[in-house]
Amino acid sequence: MNNNDNNINKQQNDDNFKGKLLHLSCLWNNPELLSDLLLGDEAENINSQDSKGRTALHEAVISDSIECARLLLINGADPNVRPLCLKSESKTSPSLSKSCLHIAAQKGNLDMVRLLIEFNADLFFRDNDGMTAIDLAQKENHENIVNELKAAINDYEINRYKSLAIAVHKGDVQLMSELISDTSLKTDANNQFDRERIRSIVNYSSDGSNTLLFKACQDGHLEIVKKLIHAGADGRAHPTTKYSPLYIAAYHGRFHICQILLEHFPELSAIYTVEHWLPIHAAAINNHQEIVQLLLSYPYPIKVMRPFLTSPTSTISSSRSATTSSSNDLSQTTKTNISKISKNSLTEDNCDSQYVYCMPFDLNAQDVAGQSVLYLATLAGNQSLVDYLLNLRLKAFIYDEMINLDSHNSSFDEDDY
Repeated sequence: MNNNDNNINKQQNDDNFKGKLLHLSCLWNNPELLSDLLLGDEAENINSQDSKGRTALHEAVISDSIECARLLLINGADPNVRPLCLKSESKTSPSLSKSCLHIAAQKGNLDMVRLLIEFNADLFFRDNDGMTAIDLAQKENHENIVNELKAAINDYEINRYKSLAIAVHKGDVQLMSELISDTSLKTDANNQFDRERIRSIVNYSSDGSNTLLFKACQDGHLEIVKKLIHAGADGRAHPTTKYSPLYIAAYHGRFHICQILLEHFPELSAIYTVEHWLPIHAAAINNHQEIVQLLLSYPYPIKVMRPFLTSPTSTISSSRSATTSSSNDLSQTTKTNISKISKNSLTEDNCDSQYVYCMPFDLNAQDVAGQSVLYLATLAGNQSLVDYLLNLRLKAFIYDEMINLDSHNSSFDEDDY
């Protein structure tokens, strides 16, 4: 059989595909005929595709036939059938790689777009050029279509957030995995825009609500915390209370969650709440000594370290009150001891020197009531934690030596911290 015979047979097959009458009724914009066909055996072919991958619904959209499109959708037509074509073919016939929503958006048919959205058309499907329906609408300057699609995307993300919130509340790891999977979210993990969209969903919060990560940390769902972070959840604090995921995890004694959060968001250790509490305050007031120790001993990266200057009265075993340069006086608390890292040993000449230590947060920070971590531990009657804090030693520089080092253009090594 020669090539001409093959082409003839192919054309004959194309002309006689199942569901051809459905396609033709849509092309002719004949809803009466389509309705009659759907009452018979042709209804079984409602999603059949021609040789170019088009369904009857594609034909209805191309023909701007709202009535035919509605009839098809009501009777079970799938608005998300993928066109069957190669990328090379789409260059000669661009519509071949486009979904029904793509075509409606590109044509600027607002009523058709609304109808397809109503029947759950895929808002995020990309054609062979990587374009979504909203991309095509923007390209064609169909502002009304763009606004409609943006609203639909926003509704989708809110609904997905609500489903995720239920999974977090129940601690349902399997449901969470399904909801944030690439298949469920209709995303491509290698696509930057898709990754950003996932991040916007998992970090969504409205009307002053907390993020999903915050709620998972609060309820102690470790595996869900891991999955949310992997999906792009960040450690943002509540915009009003300034409570962060690390703060609430420390408050409730979620040790392993605190470890995970410090690994990914070490800067959260220095975020103050509106009450001027740090995560270490939250741990201390609730007797979570292991978390206090974690926050003080964690190997923080240099990027989150800050220098804090002690007062001259901050000497080893000092029983007098003392504060850092960033704190107010508190007469009834004892300052955490600090040992220096210096070529000089502690002598009578330097025991009253000022010291600089580096941490992400001030160990002696006070809340709005003037209470430090040590004060809170004492207030809670936690003798073990009080002893730990009083015996704590940190590396520090004598302030004057630090100035001299700086004047000679020297820099500190990471081990100094």
